[in-house]
Amino acid sequence: MQIYQSLTPIHAPQGSAVALGYFDGVHCGHRAVLGAAVECARAGGLTAAAFTFELPASSTLKGGRILSLPQKHVRVASLGIEEYQEAPFDEFRALTPEDFVQKVLVDCFNAKQLFCGDNFTFGARAAGNVERLRELCAPLGIGVHIVPMAQYGGQTVSSTRIRAALEDRLDDANAMLGTPYAIDWPVVRGKGIGSGKLGTPTLNQNYPAAALQPCAGVYLTRIYLDGQWRPAATGIGKRPTVDSSENAAVTCETFVPDFSGNVYGQQPVLEFQPGAQVQFDGRAGRADPPRRRREQGVFCGPERCKIIAEMPQMLLYSAKCCGILILVTAARYGAYASTVPTTPYCADG
Repeated sequence: MQIYQSLTPIHAPQGSAVALGYFDGVHCGHRAVLGAAVECARAGGLTAAAFTFELPASSTLKGGRILSLPQKHVRVASLGIEEYQEAPFDEFRALTPEDFVQKVLVDCFNAKQLFCGDNFTFGARAAGNVERLRELCAPLGIGVHIVPMAQYGGQTVSSTRIRAALEDRLDDANAMLGTPYAIDWPVVRGKGIGSGKLGTPTLNQNYPAAALQPCAGVYLTRIYLDGQWRPAATGIGKRPTVDSSENAAVTCETFVPDFSGNVYGQQPVLEFQPGAQVQFDGRAGRADPPRRRREQGVFCGPERCKIIAEMPQMLLYSAKCCGILILVTAARYGAYASTVPTTPYCADG
């Protein structure tokens, strides 16, 4: 996938089918829009393209980024997009709807077909909507296709819902994303407590300030190291048994069984797998669990945590290893783990 980071003509000699949107998270709804553009391009001999934008460094998304930019690019490319324009928002924010169509869609994309959700807006102060897009594109012979919004649990899939789900319902977040939630932050040096005192060395991939951080707890994960996926467990949160100060840092540490090696500075992909999650109470840096989880009898009390779903069989390569893994990691985060089989929470009931 060719990535352009400014408003510039893409390579589309026969014209392009363009997916329009911000695509934060590249969730199921975004995948439907991107996939429709790819299918149209393949059927009509066009270039599969996507137009999105990058916010100014001083701006932050409400709730934080769901994915890093590299992860966003990988997921979009996997859907078949060939030309991807990610211009700074300031480059086109002042354009009128008419100028946006001419200077972006015509001049940069040689657009023949457009695909977007019914909530798409464009032009200065979001002056244009999908109906206005149709009006402006019709005289130019550009088709405009509105892709139905994806649904999950009887509600529209959105980045806002995914952010909320990452607070306490990882399985729902993964279902709406269409693929497991993942990070690829650089591996940094920790305090050496895992390897020096506990005999369980961990990889530290701490969240940057602009990124969304899931609920504090221990998760079954897998990490891509040395050209292969390896089962792992990841702890996110403060560590009161290590640093009880009010301003203690939130860490993201991953234990990888049977792995040793120097990976400092590398950015391995870490996927959060569905099916097993240990969560801590407010002392780990999060608010009390939502009433919904308390009413279902799955809650976290002082110095306690419970697994809220069964471990997926694909990761049970060793029950003994997983048991030790969760107990050791939970102990490091100031909680005691008790494995309580429960029914995984699902928005579909």
